[in-house]
Amino acid sequence: MDALIEAFGSYSIGSVIVLVAAFVFLYKIYRKAAQAIVEQHDTKKAQDEKIQKILDQESKYPEWRRQSIGIQEKLTDRLDNIEQSQKSVIRRLEEIEAERKRQKCNELRDRLLQAYRYYTNPDANPRRAWSEMEASAFWDMFGDYEKNGGDGHMHTVVQPAMRALAVIQMEEQDKVTELMQSRR
Repeated sequence: MDALIEAFGSYSIGSVIVLVAAFVFLYKIYRKAAQAIVEQHDTKKAQDEKIQKILDQESKYPEWRRQSIGIQEKLTDRLDNIEQSQKSVIRRLEEIEAERKRQKCNELRDRLLQAYRYYTNPDANPRRAWSEMEASAFWDMFGDYEKNGGDGHMHTVVQPAMRALAVIQMEEQDKVTELMQSRR
């Protein structure tokens, strides 16, 4: 203790208190400055990490671009394949539709010829007449035949012969009944 008195003996207690207060003040300032420096360092480090992350991603852009172009080429190829398939399907559907029309035309021609043979046959239809309903059904069928591409002898032979038949109106029940009874 004597050494302490000898070292600090010339100082008064007030001076020592001021000196201690100064050291405490300097310590607190040091702590605040150190804390501010650490926070600034952490903020700068976070910014640097973000910048590095962005730079890393930026370096991957050429690779991503190549991948994107590759994907785009694959999609283009697939779309071209789909387009070719679609054209093939459309072509096939057109062929099927043409075949269906041809078959329908043949069926209608057969039915029209059967009607022609029946109504123009003097033995089966001695009055050479038909009812309004029969005529309407025949001409509707004839229109369907034409819509399906029918042509030929139906227009040069059958159509004129059928137009020559007398049409009995449906309101004339007695004449329609006589017509039906006269047929075989």
